[in-house]
Amino acid sequence: MNYNYAKIVFCAAMIAIIPVISYGQDTAFISSDMISEKIPEAKQAQQRIQSMVDDWKCQLELKQEKIADLEIEIKENSSIWTDQENTKKEEELENLKKERKDYAKSKFEPGGEYDQITNQIMKPIEEKIQEAVQQHKKLNPKEDSDE
Repeated sequence: MNYNYAKIVFCAAMIAIIPVISYGQDTAFISSDMISEKIPEAKQAQQRIQSMVDDWKCQLELKQEKIADLEIEIKENSSIWTDQENTKKEEELENLKKERKDYAKSKFEPGGEYDQITNQIMKPIEEKIQEAVQQHKKLNPKEDSDE
């Protein structure tokens, strides 16, 4: 019986504490799509980033085409080439594959150029958004207390 009483007291205490804990927390939901539509700088920044990404993807495609062309060349000519020529072309192919892989990593891996440029371009916009949120809070304190 004491065990059930302790559970009831614990649950009652938690129910009483939860509103007190959550009262001091501010929550804001910001739609990045809406921001992109409303803030011209955000739209321009996204276009700049997308333009760079498109250029990088184009470079990756060109590298992949070179790889495919060399693979076809090796397939067609390996029987007539000397062992030395075959080895040279295989090394060239491996180098092209490595070059493409390294390029993709440098651009798109976490911490790569994409992340760095996105942070660099979007940081001033994010600061403006944060400033607007803080300004809204100052101008509309009643709205914040109603939540």
